[in-house]
Amino acid sequence: MIFLNFILLIITFSISFLASGTETALFSLSEEKASRFPFKKERKKIIKKILVFPGIIILTLVTINTFVNTLASSVFSSITFQIFSMDKKLIEIIDTVILGSFIFIFCETLPKNLALKSPYRFLILSFPFYIITIYPLTLLAEKFKRKEKKIIKRDFHFLHELELILFTGDIKEILTESEKNLFIKLIEFSQLKPTDFKKHKKEETNFIEVKSEEPLFFILKKLLKEKKEYALFYYEGKRYFISKKDIIQYVFKEI
Repeated sequence: MIFLNFILLIITFSISFLASGTETALFSLSEEKASRFPFKKERKKIIKKILVFPGIIILTLVTINTFVNTLASSVFSSITFQIFSMDKKLIEIIDTVILGSFIFIFCETLPKNLALKSPYRFLILSFPFYIITIYPLTLLAEKFKRKEKKIIKRDFHFLHELELILFTGDIKEILTESEKNLFIKLIEFSQLKPTDFKKHKKEETNFIEVKSEEPLFFILKKLLKEKKEYALFYYEGKRYFISKKDIIQYVFKEI
């Protein structure tokens, strides 16, 4: 049992050493500096991706360091209690002094100094560590960032296109048509059914009220400007909600 505890203690110290050094090595680099170091092509690409998300680096390494240092403290206490038959309070004080000093010197000061002196060498040494711990989270963050950019870009281009083609060709008739049959077409196109406020809590706070004689373009522009998703209108004495998405699909279907 003591032997297994010693193995576990060595593992926790090693992880703490790598986490502290990797943090310093990564933050002492910039993307430009990483490009100049003679890393292998694939490794250089991974490091550059990680450097884009400093928050992920801090969150991951601080969490790992906290966990392994706490575990090391528990394991070290277990070993000393098994070896020495002394007063428990005295052993706890000795544990704190010995373990605290060891972690400060060998798991904090030493790796940080080595990483600061040669970040390139330390990142080669700790490559398996950060490829397992930091890189997967970086890929997730990159995926979400790409998706967010795509949504913003799509919304911007859509509004820009509408403004560009507003007064050209057939689109002018569709967007400025003020006859009631336009709303009948919209009802048919999106298969709308009459609704009431009680059954639609979500739309209740996310709509603008429009009139059937309002040009469709101005309704769309108002929805985008006020960041609302639904337009409420009345037809034959009944309330209808139509989504911004349905209006957009209808307009481009008709072009």
